[in-house]
Amino acid sequence: MTTLPSYTIAGGSDADIVERQLRATEKVLPWRLIRFPTIDLSPLRGGSAGEQREVARQIDAACMDTGFFMVTGHGVAADLITRTRQRAIDFFALRSKRR
Repeated sequence: MTTLPSYTIAGGSDADIVERQLRATEKVLPWRLIRFPTIDLSPLRGGSAGEQREVARQIDAACMDTGFFMVTGHGVAADLITRTRQRAIDFFALRSKRR
């Protein structure tokens, strides 16, 4: 599996943000046993046909191996990611009857 560089968003790298979220659920699920691949999607938005096939291969492998993967190079604005993440946190902090 190819190791891709991390990109800084929302006050930390993608991996740092996911690590903090996984640490919060560690008591429930054994996340430390699973390695989530990081896939750079930017070739899908302008790379060569070969680069696009490689991204597709990486996605296929991740889905077959772990069923999960993280993405970078997706083009979604960091501000939108931060706001969406905060809304999800706020929603799940509500008592279940209010959700």
